[in-house]
Amino acid sequence: MKILTQDLAKKVEREVRDGIYEYWINNTIDYKNGGFFGRILNNGNAEPDAPKHLILNIRILWGFSRAYNHFKDNQYLKLAQRAYHYIITNFWDDKNNGLFWELDSKGNVINDRKQIYGQAFGIYAFSEYFKACKDDSVLEFADKLFDAIDVYGLDKEYNGYFEAFSRTWEMIDDVRLSSVDMNEKKSNNTHLHIIEAFTTYYEIKKDKRVKERLINSIDIMLNKIMHRDTYKFTLFFDEKWNRKSDTISYGHEIEAAWLIHEALSAVDDCYFYLSRKPYILTILNNCFNQYLDGKNGINGMYNERLGNGTVDSDKIWWVQAEACVGFFLAYQITGDLKFLKTVNNIWNFIDSYLIDKTNGEWYWYATDEKTKKKLPTKINEWKSLYHNSRACIELLERINLKIREENNE
Repeated sequence: MKILTQDLAKKVEREVRDGIYEYWINNTIDYKNGGFFGRILNNGNAEPDAPKHLILNIRILWGFSRAYNHFKDNQYLKLAQRAYHYIITNFWDDKNNGLFWELDSKGNVINDRKQIYGQAFGIYAFSEYFKACKDDSVLEFADKLFDAIDVYGLDKEYNGYFEAFSRTWEMIDDVRLSSVDMNEKKSNNTHLHIIEAFTTYYEIKKDKRVKERLINSIDIMLNKIMHRDTYKFTLFFDEKWNRKSDTISYGHEIEAAWLIHEALSAVDDCYFYLSRKPYILTILNNCFNQYLDGKNGINGMYNERLGNGTVDSDKIWWVQAEACVGFFLAYQITGDLKFLKTVNNIWNFIDSYLIDKTNGEWYWYATDEKTKKKLPTKINEWKSLYHNSRACIELLERINLKIREENNE
């Protein structure tokens, strides 16, 4: 199996460096207005007047920071520095703390809401960038975001985190992340990325309060958001944790499996880890047995199951990326080769139908000559270098770890 994993690692490294990051270096920098373009079409043409969204920019900061921390290539650090300075200059609210949701193309605030999802990504990105630059002033921004989420976002009565606030941290009526989301007080998506943020932040801080909030967030996911009878996750809830949706998001489930596992490992408590590890394996087995298209995912992983039972069979870029990491984790834990075969199959599917071999980066939807289904944009507020670059680097690190373990047997 060493040859199989080594071959996969070569393909993945070539794609993440020569495909994904090279695309971002050559196509996304906005030299006129600063920072990075807010939207780029599939043909490579940027829309210079497009708004600049927090999620795109904060993920750019995280993406180049993560690249530098893995590859130690200074060109990645320089672009992380560019992203960081643009964010703290334009997105940061000096008066009230926190990150604004959206700017116009010239850097003026056009949506000043404080979405907790966005603040969590801020902690995640600032923490990763701190690992790269070791500048204490960067960590201060992460500290301020953590305090804001703790003071304003945490529901002191029913537990969990609210979705969104005004510029001055007051409750607002419309808390949706996007137009496709439900307008409910609490969501799977926000809590999942709070876990992600707190995990990286705790790795740096080793602070008691951060650890307590990380443990609490893990148990919210496993006890409130996950169905304890089916091991599936609800997407939206009201303030009192009443379920408000029946759709099952396959990508979020396999992403949750490996992110929760990372959080369990970061807590570094043997009992806590072992008592919750079986949940991770059950979630991963659910994904393997129910969400794949074809034997061992030969045709990728489906998108979601709607409340009426209809399966959305679209093959979306980020779902395939998260599936690769999740199933490799399953292979690491169990040693079962079916999971490794699945990772290879999904990667081959990505290579055939998602990677743009002409212009670089990945399409939103898997495409072939029959369907030709794709959005006109390659880059926008929700399409960045986050899911695919992260999956590639996670795979590289996990493959190398697995090879070292096999060499020591």
